[in-house]
Amino acid sequence: MNEKISFMVNQRPSAFVNLYRGFRFGKHKAKLGATLPMAGVKWFGVRLNSKYLERFSSICGLERKPYLPVLYPFTLIYPLKLWLISQREIHLPMFKMLTTRNETIMYRKIRVDEELNITANIVGQQFTLKGMEFYILSKLMVDTETVWENKSTLYIPGKHRIENIRDTSVRFKNIPEAKEIAAWYLDDKDRLLFSRVIGDSNGIHYSPKYAKMLGYDRDFAQPIRVASKCLEFFYDYSEDFPLTVVDLMFKGPVC
Repeated sequence: MNEKISFMVNQRPSAFVNLYRGFRFGKHKAKLGATLPMAGVKWFGVRLNSKYLERFSSICGLERKPYLPVLYPFTLIYPLKLWLISQREIHLPMFKMLTTRNETIMYRKIRVDEELNITANIVGQQFTLKGMEFYILSKLMVDTETVWENKSTLYIPGKHRIENIRDTSVRFKNIPEAKEIAAWYLDDKDRLLFSRVIGDSNGIHYSPKYAKMLGYDRDFAQPIRVASKCLEFFYDYSEDFPLTVVDLMFKGPVC
């Protein structure tokens, strides 16, 4: 049975402190194969930072609204998830980690002045033919009402000694003759600034040298930055949708 561990924070974790802790606990040389504990972290009484919201909307090219953009909560859960993963008790090579899928549900619109309670929990893992996947379920609540949740699939490539592996990866079907809804230009600037806003300290999204160290041709765009702009083209946030479901799978990098 997996060990259960609970943590609590009282402020937004620093992305660079998360990086430092990861190096300090040897996560740059950790190996695949360990069973992950069912660890979780809570962050209660959260008030939104208007500066982060303004920068997020500006960099993503979004129109300002009185409610949160569907994917804006990632600026809250990204640093929280990285804080959790960087803890000594979580044995995995976090610096090779990539998000391959984000399953998000917004149950209702979230006003910018609402106080939030946030949780993030490791809910499972699976060894694959070429590495390991693990899953983190994050929730935003107003009092005890869940208003937004996300299940992230995080993939770490590498060798392991687990035998009898079956490839159970989920893949979306191709849409034949899909129509182009819109086209837009992704500005090359603000890569580091957006990483700071969203709390994603992975240098693969803003440092060409770091990306080449990992075997890529160059750094590539943060997925939430790309997806937020894409959503605006077919999602009218002025209408009163009772439920919003966004299931994103990342086939490859946007450079």
